Amino acid sequence: MKYIFFIVAMGLLGICRGQEPFAKVDAWLQENARDMGGRAILVVAKDGQIVHTKSVNDMSSGQRMVDRWIARQQHQEASFDDYSVATRQPIASCSKWLSAALIMTFVDEGKLPMEGEPGKVFHYSNAGLQIAGAILEKVSGESFETLFGERIARPLEMTHTDFGKGPVALPAGGASSTPEDYIHFLEMIVNRGVYHDVRVLSEQSVSEMQVNRLGPEVRIAYTPAENGGAGVGYGYGEWIMGEAVSSPGLFGSFPWIVNARGYCAFLMTVNLNNKGRQDREMELVQLVDAAL
Repeated sequence: MKYIFFIVAMGLLGICRGQEPFAKVDAWLQENARDMGGRAILVVAKDGQIVHTKSVNDMSSGQRMVDRWIARQQHQEASFDDYSVATRQPIASCSKWLSAALIMTFVDEGKLPMEGEPGKVFHYSNAGLQIAGAILEKVSGESFETLFGERIARPLEMTHTDFGKGPVALPAGGASSTPEDYIHFLEMIVNRGVYHDVRVLSEQSVSEMQVNRLGPEVRIAYTPAENGGAGVGYGYGEWIMGEAVSSPGLFGSFPWIVNARGYCAFLMTVNLNNKGRQDREMELVQLVDAAL
């Protein structure tokens, strides 16, 4: 009997130790849930495998009231279910990363040039990607949505991600996606353009997207308050935040990769209040870094 008890105890100890690396991450998510809209889900992947998933739901009565009001305006029923890897939400500026990758597929094929002197003024806006999207349609003769499906969504098995069915796509912020889908995209980026042995982007294009274009000679005309901290740079559709590369969304979702550690992660939230958002994002990155 003592021997059996010892085996069971050691097994439980092993399970606890297996959970320990992300214990601080999970505690942080629970502690910050209300500041992020009341609900959140974090998915972390490394070496082609999801290594951690955590969903939290701590909505206040006020947050539920707001969600009910929004649902009524959209003639829908409000849902307060926990987020899952299959939860689909508008991802706002997280769309920029997807659109930039689509543009780079045309660069890889030599259909768009990568030349010219970089500008001297940085003004963060949606106009550039909107123009680039129109150019892709002109060059290819296909809609932006069709191009995204053929070149990004399909090879990455992003079956629940699209830019809508409207007559004009919004490359800078019009996509809806799920944590599971977006992680597929991030796995391709962290794997230097390859997903499940299929090359989606050239390694050079992935590198070009992550070059910080905001050198000391560049004047910052406008940058979002939540991404305007010291040491934050911008590439092609990506913010460079120290070792982390990201494309945060207006609604609070936060995808990122850390090349040095070979992992990617996606935090889905719905929260328009950006106060303290960048500090929270960096705290989360550091906690996940430590867990891995």
